[in-house]
Amino acid sequence: MCLALVVGVFRAVSVCMTLAAAMEIFGEKYGADVVTQTVLFPWGLGVLIGAPIIGKYIIIKIGIQLVFFPSSFIINIISEKTVQKKRKSL
Repeated sequence: MCLALVVGVFRAVSVCMTLAAAMEIFGEKYGADVVTQTVLFPWGLGVLIGAPIIGKYIIIKIGIQLVFFPSSFIINIISEKTVQKKRKSL
């Protein structure tokens, strides 16, 4: 239960941080609908494709163990740095 809570909060923060950064960078030019679709589509596609692959890998290779891929954390760092750079240029 505790692990699910931690992972859920981490996923929520990672999606919100990326969406907020993209909205600040591209929101005025393209609008909220386009930015939301553009940001969430690749994430959703990755989950759709990656979940069965990772699930099969966990079952076949390592059994039931925790596998954590920090890709969303890396995307958050890139988004945060991009927003900071944009704010400095304004």
